Amino acid sequence: MKVEAGEHPQAALKRELSEELGIDVDPSGMSMSEDIPRLRRTSLAGKSMRNFRIVIAHPVAPGAEIEEILWLDPSTPGALKLAPLTRDRLPPLCSRPAKTMD
Repeated sequence: MKVEAGEHPQAALKRELSEELGIDVDPSGMSMSEDIPRLRRTSLAGKSMRNFRIVIAHPVAPGAEIEEILWLDPSTPGALKLAPLTRDRLPPLCSRPAKTMD
């Protein structure tokens, strides 16, 4: 998700979910899990991955640039190949309470 200049992260997430998946979420219902710094030498090195928890009340379908949506249990991802940052950092975050957003 790219946060535009002057845009709050919650507003950016709301915008991106609307554009990419056609769903509307209430920013007041979002909670932030954790910012994870990107340490590898890539074009994104030095930036962080911001993670939010949201509740979605209706089915989600791929749209725009999304080819496929897959829901998985982070404690048992099975044979699914995940990117290292996702594989190593997101499952533990899913088991912890989310931080309250101000």
